[in-house]
Amino acid sequence: MMISSLQAVAMTEATDSMSTQLDEVVVKGERPQVKSHDGVMVVDLPAIIKDKPVTNILEALGYLPGVVDNNGMIGLAGASSVTVVINGEPTNMPVQNLYQLLYTTPIDRLKNVEVMYTAPAAYHVNGAVINVVLKTLSLIHI
Repeated sequence: MMISSLQAVAMTEATDSMSTQLDEVVVKGERPQVKSHDGVMVVDLPAIIKDKPVTNILEALGYLPGVVDNNGMIGLAGASSVTVVINGEPTNMPVQNLYQLLYTTPIDRLKNVEVMYTAPAAYHVNGAVINVVLKTLSLIHI
């Protein structure tokens, strides 16, 4: 019994001398900036523009992958027409008014953007759709 105790002590000492202490380990991760699900590209546009000199949502849309300037209008590469909707709801306002709304909406209201090259029937539009998803405002009760 004494021999087995000595062997255990010797094995512990051998194991302790072989172990090493690591310095601090830092693991960094990032969320993907673009995800695709059922034909919808969900773009984390706030992450893409975080170091860019952008102050409003209209400027931010210029940083979307595939967005092109189509004579002053928002276009998508490969799409013949693009409709911009807000929170999944098409608007009845003229395009210039919609652009003015997006221009006056600060970037901190933007949650993400969904890009669909083929609009679902629920949108009642032909062509591609850019859905600007805004953060919901919480009401403060006093």
